[in-house]
Amino acid sequence: MQALVRRATRTPEPTTLTVGDLVLDLLSRRVTRGGTPIDLQPREFTLLEYLMRNAGRVVSKTMVVSRVWEYSFDPRPTWSTCS
Repeated sequence: MQALVRRATRTPEPTTLTVGDLVLDLLSRRVTRGGTPIDLQPREFTLLEYLMRNAGRVVSKTMVVSRVWEYSFDPRPTWSTCS
């Protein structure tokens, strides 16, 4: 019963993201700025979506690479700094 109540009261995910005059439509995968369409490659769209979802927040290179390129790695250098 609680699960049904949670589902009924859950707010739906937005279908568009807007930052200033930049609008990203998640359903049609279209982007416009000031009403002018912008053609993006799939990876560019994913990157823009991630940045727009995190507008106003600092995101690290590791966070972007992990989320957009789905890489999991240790950003520390592998070489030794000992002499």
